[in-house]
Amino acid sequence: ASGTSSSSTGPTGDHTTGSGNYIYTEASSCYGKLAELYSPVFDFSSLTNPTLEFYYHMYGQSMGDIEVSVSTDGGTTWSSPLFSLIGEQQTSQSDPYLQAEVPLCAYAGMSSVMIRINGTTGTNFYSDMAIDDIQVYDATACFAPSSLSTANEAGTSIDLNWTDVCAVSYDYVVVPLGSPQTATAVASGNVASNMASASGLSATTNYDVYVRSNCSGSSSTWAGPFTIFSGCLAPLAGTYTVGGASPDYATISEALNGLSNCGISSS
Repeated sequence: ASGTSSSSTGPTGDHTTGSGNYIYTEASSCYGKLAELYSPVFDFSSLTNPTLEFYYHMYGQSMGDIEVSVSTDGGTTWSSPLFSLIGEQQTSQSDPYLQAEVPLCAYAGMSSVMIRINGTTGTNFYSDMAIDDIQVYDATACFAPSSLSTANEAGTSIDLNWTDVCAVSYDYVVVPLGSPQTATAVASGNVASNMASASGLSATTNYDVYVRSNCSGSSSTWAGPFTIFSGCLAPLAGTYTVGGASPDYATISEALNGLSNCGISSS
């Protein structure tokens, strides 16, 4: 097989050889439409770290989204998305496919597991997304978390929550925005679950977070940076300094960020 029937969207061929078969959404005259791919029922009774792997190509200026979810009751109900991507991920038709690895360790030991991959097209025909080389296997690798969210942004502390890949423990570091993982950490720790509370932050400030998984005898690569906003102590009130010695905000960008996110006190 070659590329899809539309120009400026989709891949030029399959992932493996460039001339084989693959699955894709044809978005021409099918805008905002849902395509669903269902697996057979899998028996994970003897697996300890079941994992879904596939390769995807999402090139097109109005690219839609892809999601993976799981059912343990024959497809009657489905989990919230275990993996999702929105929008263009490649910049040309000839760009290589990217790998998706979706840990299914939460379903290890279960005897009736179905997997669903949903693809929703975008707002015009530039939305031909493709997937290829799908497999489910018992992984031995230690996977890195794939996403991170925050809650309770209190200014000087914040709750972090990342993808649970069933690791023994997780390491996290919070560093100044734009810094590498090896920079001096503002906050860091080792935790047994996929969540942590980071403290010692400065209010109304953006930071970068890196996370890695620790498994029996090995660790994953560091995932990130995930950019977070520390939150506000209270709406802004009074006089603030920008730049110079001991400023309230180091740059005008930080000051505008604080104003946008915290608002102004009415008192």
